[in-house]
Amino acid sequence: MEFIQGDALLAIRGLELASPRKFQLVIADPPYGNIVGEKWDKIKDQSSHANWMTSVVQELETICHPGAALYWWGGIGKPRCRPFFKFLLQVEDETNWNLAALITWKKKRAYGTSHNYLFTREECAYLVLGDPKKPRVFNKPYLDKLRGYAGYNSDFPALDARLRRTMVWDDVTEVLRGKKHECEKPAALSRIMIETSSNPGDHVLDLFAGCCNASHESERLGRPATAIDVEPMKERP
Repeated sequence: MEFIQGDALLAIRGLELASPRKFQLVIADPPYGNIVGEKWDKIKDQSSHANWMTSVVQELETICHPGAALYWWGGIGKPRCRPFFKFLLQVEDETNWNLAALITWKKKRAYGTSHNYLFTREECAYLVLGDPKKPRVFNKPYLDKLRGYAGYNSDFPALDARLRRTMVWDDVTEVLRGKKHECEKPAALSRIMIETSSNPGDHVLDLFAGCCNASHESERLGRPATAIDVEPMKERP
């Protein structure tokens, strides 16, 4: 695994100059903006943060294959500060990436207040560089659970005995304790993305890598990984 410590934009530009390789898959877990108390999550306002995220995504075009996949994590934010939503409105207008799906990760632990519904979700935009109907790689993802029926009807039989994964992921439990990073996500989430949107030998970019779970999972699955984070690499337990 290659690890680069530094600003995301500068690091991406450095990769463009340093190597002719192209990335098939980018997994990005950026600061959500004023959600946790860490310095790296502090933002001025939703517009400036959305503009910054859009500029990063635009820069990724230079180092990715046409038809590459980008998974960009985000949250619903807070009143008057929802940069992820603003970013999603901008990205198709200002870049060549197109939104193919908005994935909801249904978490196990619920948070809430007396005046609202319990909160158990996190969002991830799945984008394709170019036509979202023609990704360079898309290996149909299936659950371990059997569907229990043959298909819609005899004209449309099921292609697999297992249920196909939807845009709501409810089978991955969040990291609850022993965290190496404030916002660490389980490797199982990255595994789904890696197996679906890349093949062995494809290069994977782990952007805003934190403890590099996505990079380690990529390497384990036979995909060379490059990780970028503004902070020093955090070791796994």
